[in-house]
Amino acid sequence: MVRWSPRLLIVLLGSLAFGSCGSCTCGKKTAEAPRLFPTPQAGFALKTPARTARQTPQGVTQVPTLEPTAVATPPTPLAVNLPEDFPTDLPLYEGSEAFAVQKLAGNAKNVLFHVDAESPEIFQHYRESMQREGWKLTQEYEANYQSFLSFKKGNNLAQMTISTDPRTNKRVVAIMYQEEQELPFNEF
Repeated sequence: MVRWSPRLLIVLLGSLAFGSCGSCTCGKKTAEAPRLFPTPQAGFALKTPARTARQTPQGVTQVPTLEPTAVATPPTPLAVNLPEDFPTDLPLYEGSEAFAVQKLAGNAKNVLFHVDAESPEIFQHYRESMQREGWKLTQEYEANYQSFLSFKKGNNLAQMTISTDPRTNKRVVAIMYQEEQELPFNEF
């Protein structure tokens, strides 16, 4: 004899009672319930329908939205004057146009120039002309996309970085100069 557990018997009888009918409307067709959320689309984002004035809840004022506009490109920098303390014995490449001056820590300044020449020519110019002016070459690095020179003369330091502006494809020479100050403590 098969012994039925009371729980199993209740589940079995309940499924017969509710399973005989396909739905609670006994086969009558009903209108589909409105969707609260859009059907997910392929990809990561859901497309949400744009709200119209008719869909705005009653009593809520709809705020007009701004139409997207084109992003303004920054204006072309104008030429700037060299700072008054720019070293007179620091030779500039012919045709250099200063377009920015930056103040740095330790009373250093960085002057940015546009130069209409190739990087190897500019690198060679500064390497030779700075030494002719009495500057001692302390570091150099030359590569296709960026080059670097560092010089010292007395307490004065000068560094040139030569690179290419990706927007204009012009060479940019950054000349940083600074008068070396004594440290307020003993060196290590």
